[in-house]
Amino acid sequence: MTEATCKRELELEIPAENVSKATEKVARDLARVARVPGFRPGKAPVTLIRRRFAEDIQGEVLQSLVPEYIEKALEEKKLIPITRPSVDKVDFKEGEPLRFRAVFEVLPEFELGDYKNLAINVDAIETGDAQVDKVIEDMRERAATFVPVEGRAAKDGDYVLIKLSGIPVGGGEPVQADNILCHIGAEETLESFTENLRGASSGETKQFRSQYPDDYPDQKLAGKAYDYTVEVQGIKEKKLPELNDEFAKDAAGEKGGFSTLEEMRKLIFGSGEGRSAEDTGSREASGSSGEAARFSGSRSAGGASDECEAGAQRSGTDGSRSGPASREHRLGGASKPPTRARGGRREGRAPDRPRRRSGKDRRDR
Repeated sequence: MTEATCKRELELEIPAENVSKATEKVARDLARVARVPGFRPGKAPVTLIRRRFAEDIQGEVLQSLVPEYIEKALEEKKLIPITRPSVDKVDFKEGEPLRFRAVFEVLPEFELGDYKNLAINVDAIETGDAQVDKVIEDMRERAATFVPVEGRAAKDGDYVLIKLSGIPVGGGEPVQADNILCHIGAEETLESFTENLRGASSGETKQFRSQYPDDYPDQKLAGKAYDYTVEVQGIKEKKLPELNDEFAKDAAGEKGGFSTLEEMRKLIFGSGEGRSAEDTGSREASGSSGEAARFSGSRSAGGASDECEAGAQRSGTDGSRSGPASREHRLGGASKPPTRARGGRREGRAPDRPRRRSGKDRRDR
């Protein structure tokens, strides 16, 4: 572990037994929904599923195990990262422990000033069934899996796995990226990508031009036009877990705390995680001098938050780094824990996912 700077590195290992159990579970879950030629949906043998979708299964295993073990290591070493850990040096071999490295930054050490005379007032926020339902729905979104689609072209709502290279019109630095999940027809996806990838099949290559708006977040792309060559590597459907007791057990993870959906709802309600739609509030801190400072911050619910996310989060279902196909993109932006790494060959990085923008005024020109 590097101590000289704020950068930290952790070399971690997941026991082979845990990896095998997770692999078997992912294979069984995939077998229930995968469409394989010659078999009715959900009837293909698990052995065939493991051979046919080996890379997808490995990606799901990384997605389910790596964030959990990073969290454990951070707790044991009492480290609080300020950046989302990036994962590399992934060594994933069948029957062996899963090894990887997590790299992140922490806050520098500093001397805390006098804070004991500060008073904090927090606005009262209501907790209701609607807020609890939203928390649970968010957990389902984070636990979603992406199932490979075969035998048809991409349509709206699909996630197309692409590799792209782009050349700026008029000259400039080219853009290259792979392992990007492009959500067809979504608000956050540039219209040029949706229009050209809608109806595309796996293995097909598309060539088209994209014009980025002047206020695009990435200055390297803002106001420029790019000629893209895009290779369709696969088509996936997003599947949410069923809302039942089994989902609650998975959400609880090894920490436990609840084993039924009803118990999970009560714990979320009691912890206050479902307090409001935005789960934020205005706080006022004042010292003995009477001067006040206002700020806004997210509330830490504790309890259900820690226990639910340990098992339910699939690290990246809501992407933290967007791609050139997105309306909002930062080249070289923050990386996220692995979700779709391919057998260690891709250094454990997840496929890039676009983020949804709050406004609707950014359109591909």
